[in-house]
This record gives sequence, structure tokens and C-alpha cells, in this order.
Amino acid sequence: MDEGGEEREIFAELLRKVGENYTKKELLTGFVGLKGVSYKGERVVVGRAVNGWTEKGWYPEQLREPDARLEITRAAFEASQGRDGRCPMSWVTCAWNKLLPIRWNIRRAKFWTVTRCLVGQLGIAEVGESDNWPSHIAWTNLYKVSPFCGGNPLTRLAYIREDLSAKLLIKERSQWNPARVLMMTDLNCAQPFLNLLNDTRMGAGVRVDLKETPQKRFVDAEGTLRLAGSDAPARVIVAKYPQVYPRAPFVEEVLRSFQEAANPGA
Repeated sequence: MDEGGEEREIFAELLRKVGENYTKKELLTGFVGLKGVSYKGERVVVGRAVNGWTEKGWYPEQLREPDARLEITRAAFEASQGRDGRCPMSWVTCAWNKLLPIRWNIRRAKFWTVTRCLVGQLGIAEVGESDNWPSHIAWTNLYKVSPFCGGNPLTRLAYIREDLSAKLLIKERSQWNPARVLMMTDLNCAQPFLNLLNDTRMGAGVRVDLKETPQKRFVDAEGTLRLAGSDAPARVIVAKYPQVYPRAPFVEEVLRSFQEAANPGA
């Protein structure tokens, strides 16, 4: 994500609101989206929340201090740019090849194994054991503040300033301008954010048109997302959170949905 001042201001304001309104003694972490160096507008993947993203977490009461918010914001945006000149998405390849000391096995994370399969089958990049397929995509999450130790935010944390998280999603969308967006979040998690994207009071000129697909097992909804001034709408698919589902049929159904969108009436 771009290190522009407006995005930083939105993120810092989100931190302030969390500090003022979330009283649980719980370590938190912050996140802003990442774009691979080889990304050419093909595909954005959207999850719900990160799992132990930063090196250390922070408590809500710390967010009441301006200096702490400034440092946390700086660290989040620094992570989104990649470290030591490396691709921001290189962490996926490093984790895949067990070169990072992370607490969980990415090869067992359906979110990333599904993403990897789709990158290959959609022809976005070749996939292999030590390739750079993650550098061809952009990745973000609905929740920009989440529990440090993993898991999705509980209800109160999830609903605090959803509008600010939605504004950051809009900024990411406008900068990345993807042709395809895959939200592996479940529709019930994505819906509040999608409603905000459509809210004219947000002043972003975003239009999301989705149709629910109850006849499908893994895809909850399909449609388009258009940003004011964009040449063409992005194709959006909202799928189930994949961890508890078999990978092969999940990938097949998502792939078929993208192909149907590219060839309507076929």
C-alpha cells in the first residue's frame, strides 16, 4: 500500500478509536495491504484478519498516546513496503520454504494453498516450490486491527470504526485497480464492509453490485466493484473462509465462477 499521508491519517485515527473504545486487556496487531512487485492488476485476495503479523503486539490503552500511535502506524506501513528492498509479498515464499520462524505452517493454511492454486490455474504466474508467485498478487484483510495471537476480532473490536477500515480498503482498491477480487471471508463477514463501500456518505464513488449464489457450495456471492474514474469494474467473488473445506472442489468452483464471468452465456 502507498505510504501516502492520507492513508496514514486514516490508520492512525482507527488506532485512536480502538484505544478509546476497546477496553479488553488483549494484545493487538495492525495491518495494511501488501502489493507484490510483479503485480500487474490481475488479482487481489482478501482475508479477514492476520495471524500474528507483527513482531510484537500492543495493548488498547497504549493507543491513547499519540507517540505510540505514530510508531505503530509507521511500523505497519513499513511492513507493507517490504523490508531490506525485498518484495512485500516475499514473506509468503519464505514461509512456504520454512525460512521464517512463524508459529504456524503456511502449507496447511487453506487461504494460501487455495490462492497458490488459483494463481497457477488462472495463468497469473507459474507456481513451484521456490518461485515468486506471491509477487504477482496483492493481499489485504477486512480487519486492520486484530488480536496479536491470531483469530478474528471479537464483536466489539470488529465493529469499532468499520468505516475507517472500509476507507482503507477503498484506498487499496483505487491504487491497485485489480481485474479480479477474491474475498475468502464468508459473506456475513464481508457484508458490513461492502455496505460501507456502497454508502454515498463515504464520498468515494464506489459501487458494489453482488448477487448471492445459494446454489453454490463455496461461493457466497458474485458481482462487480467499480470505482469512480476506473475504466472497467473488477470482478468480485465472495467465497467461504476456506480452512474447513476440501481444497480441490473449492478451487474448482471459484475458478469456474471467474471463468463464467469472463465468458457470460458460454
